[in-house]
Amino acid sequence: PSSTVSYQWNIKGLRKEDLGEQMQAAIYDIHGSLIKRSGLTATDQVQLPVPYGLVKGVYFIELRTNQTIYRGMVVHQ
Repeated sequence: PSSTVSYQWNIKGLRKEDLGEQMQAAIYDIHGSLIKRSGLTATDQVQLPVPYGLVKGVYFIELRTNQTIYRGMVVHQ
């Protein structure tokens, strides 16, 4: 996968206790293959970089802080 970013997905709803913490973000395809992993700082609206050329489809997102794991699904159109 390319490391060039075309745009970002905005993610809201993190716990107040996690704000300001370092977190690992991962994007997986529908088959569970890792597409991209990056380090971010947890904020009230996380901006997750999306790899350039990502094809349309369903993707799973995982955000991890030291205390919390967030998981979600995105339909990329």
